[in-house]
Order: sequence, then C-alpha cells, then structure tokens
Amino acid sequence: AEAIRASIHFGGEVGARIVNLHLFPEHDARPYAESLLPLIREAAQANLRLSLENTPPTPPDHVNAVFGVLSAMPEA
Repeated sequence: AEAIRASIHFGGEVGARIVNLHLFPEHDARPYAESLLPLIREAAQANLRLSLENTPPTPPDHVNAVFGVLSAMPEA
C-alpha cells in the first residue's frame, strides 16, 4: 500500500489523473475492495482516480467481482 500511496502523491504533484492498479486474484474480492477504500480517499484528495487493470493472468471475472463489491460501497 505504501508504494501505491507514493504513486498517488507523485501523481497529484505532476497533475496525473489516474493511478493504475493491478488485481491480486489470490485475495477474495471483498477484502481486496475494502483495502482500496483508504487509497480511494487519498486519490480523491490528490484529485485523481484509481484504475484497476486486468492483466493476462487475471481473469475478467475476478476484476468484475471487485467492481461488484465496490459498486455496493457508497464511499467507493
């Protein structure tokens, strides 16, 4: 999480709009999504958004599961 926070801080300083994250499918969708909440708040304070990229080893269903959990969280 510290590396992501550093990317958020740097992105805010240089005027980036997005910080890209990769999904770790060895974790269930709910705890992964919940762990993103503080990072989502930090990104919003830096005036940028987080994106979640599916990569070849990550099935789209895993990414969609995280999006499903996040969509049910008003703070996300």
